[in-house]
Amino acid sequence: MNGGGCSSVSGTGSSIGSGADLSSSTPSSASPVSTGSSSNAAQQQVLMALQNSSSLPELQSQVTQLSDRVLREQRRRRSLEHAVRRLTEENRRLQDESQAAVQQLRRFTEWFFQTIDRQS
Repeated sequence: MNGGGCSSVSGTGSSIGSGADLSSSTPSSASPVSTGSSSNAAQQQVLMALQNSSSLPELQSQVTQLSDRVLREQRRRRSLEHAVRRLTEENRRLQDESQAAVQQLRRFTEWFFQTIDRQS
């Protein structure tokens, strides 16, 4: 993205003039932006916002929106992880049931052919 490909929130290596210290101008609600799987994208969006926005309220709004997005993505990730665990357990149960059915079918087949052989 813009900013010379820099993904650092501190602003080092970006084309932002004197805005290197982001912590002094952002609210404490900005901390969730640095966590989660999408933090690089969120940091890049913050850098773009710094370059494209001129007022502090706009920046605070951007940070709030990004924080909300990160929280939504974290909830979605946890939900998907829960679904994967549940499906893994169900898969294991179904495999066990399948193995039991295979054994029953083998025993029945063996009994059936032994019964036929005795009658012949």
